[in-house]
Amino acid sequence: MDSVDKIICVSPFLAILDVIAALYVKGLGDPFARYKVGLFANFLSGTEMLNLYVYAVAYLIVMFVLAIALLYAKDRLDSSSKQGRLGLLAVAGIAGVFYVVLSEGFIVNFFLRSILERGIDFLFWLTGVAYLAATFSVGFYVWHDVVAWVRSADARR
Repeated sequence: MDSVDKIICVSPFLAILDVIAALYVKGLGDPFARYKVGLFANFLSGTEMLNLYVYAVAYLIVMFVLAIALLYAKDRLDSSSKQGRLGLLAVAGIAGVFYVVLSEGFIVNFFLRSILERGIDFLFWLTGVAYLAATFSVGFYVWHDVVAWVRSADARR
């Protein structure tokens, strides 16, 4: 299991944290429609509480199926072809985007109450810092395995 597989496998658990953090914000009385922080909160900003739990389960099922589909697609790629290399870059990019968005949503929702006490400008800056930190961390974590996988095809020729 390489780092791309690990990022894909972590994504559903980050989705669980995203749902928990969104429900936490909803429980504090802060409306989704006002801030819409996180992937789950963006989709469900106008729902009632009963529908929220149904949508949460559906959202988590979709995230687990997406992770399984990405793992399946990655396992079927061939590093000796150009399409296989581009496919790996696409799978790594999709997994990275989900990791970044879900991480940012969880971090900002978890600290939303203290962020709002400091002001909305601080929310903008923390969101930007969370995006950058997650982007750089996933980039540094995945980069070595992606480059090694792409170069392995060149070594076989």
